[in-house]
Amino acid sequence: MQYSMSHTFSTGYDQTETHTWSVPYLWERSAPLSVSEWAVPDTFLSEWSWGGDTLADHILRVLSSDLSYPILTYKGCVVDGNHRILKALALGQTTLASKDFSELPPPTLVSPYTPNAHESRGWTNADMLELVRCVLSGEVSLLNVIEV
Repeated sequence: MQYSMSHTFSTGYDQTETHTWSVPYLWERSAPLSVSEWAVPDTFLSEWSWGGDTLADHILRVLSSDLSYPILTYKGCVVDGNHRILKALALGQTTLASKDFSELPPPTLVSPYTPNAHESRGWTNADMLELVRCVLSGEVSLLNVIEV
């Protein structure tokens, strides 16, 4: 089956190959997994650099994310759900429903390893959370964020 690669999860495997999964494929494979509660780790806010789309695009995705869907995790790493986690944190929640893979299915795509191109941008989860809180409180208009 052909899966869209517009929403993906990737990881550098031993820094020799990049393994990429289509998120719809992962959701299909997560169907038999049970749902449990996942506590947001203290390290979450210092992790992950946001890239690709603009900050405003990501903030809109956080604001429109649906917390009724569990996040997907593997060995403590978030495979799908960063936007939902940030929305939950902005609303004062510290746990979310999760489906945890004990093993990931075969990747959708394997390619030569390349370092994550947007890591140098420096926008962490803490930065995104602060922006989302400011937008939710009305302190900052999303139009101001679009200009960043």
